[in-house]
Amino acid sequence: MSVAVVFPGQGAQFVGMGKDFYDKFSNIRDFYSNADRALGYSLSDIMFNGPENDLKLTQNTQPALVTMSASIWSLIKDKVQPAFFAGHSLGEYSAVYASGGLSFEETVKAVHNRGKFMQSAVPVGAGAMSAVLGLDEDTVSKVCAGISKADYVVEPANFNCPGQVVIAGSAGQMLLLQQMLSLKQQVRKELCRCLFLLHFTAHLCSLQKRLWQNI
Repeated sequence: MSVAVVFPGQGAQFVGMGKDFYDKFSNIRDFYSNADRALGYSLSDIMFNGPENDLKLTQNTQPALVTMSASIWSLIKDKVQPAFFAGHSLGEYSAVYASGGLSFEETVKAVHNRGKFMQSAVPVGAGAMSAVLGLDEDTVSKVCAGISKADYVVEPANFNCPGQVVIAGSAGQMLLLQQMLSLKQQVRKELCRCLFLLHFTAHLCSLQKRLWQNI
């Protein structure tokens, strides 16, 4: 049977993340000190102690998740033989590291810059994300297109699986869109615990060149 290793993306962070592993396994502590050194500030303190608003800033969230993922991977990598590495969005960077594509320091710096550029694309609090369950892709796409206008765009961001579509866009338009979708069908919608539009392509595609220049 083939084994796949899949790493988590943004939204999985929480204050105290990794602290139990850090306390129990002394051999992973270098990951945290190396991340602090590579970034020039104490990422580990933000991870372990918060405050939550600092951890939720994308330039902190992304290297925090990579650091925790890489440190845990180091504990099990000799016990499994993966046929595949993958990740959800940000988790793809952890997968690249685990498969040997980048060093840990390169990966931490890359996702820190990625988060910084993404955060700069949209002011804090100006955007939102929501997972829509129970509606098909065409319905969600049409409602998004109908409500979007000029600088207030809402669009599908991820097609996770049949019946689950993640949407992202202007915070104000998102609230209106949620009301419209609720009229169509009783669906479950969850605002993502991030401070900006994580997969909002209309804003983020312009930042791709800056990211590659800093990897």
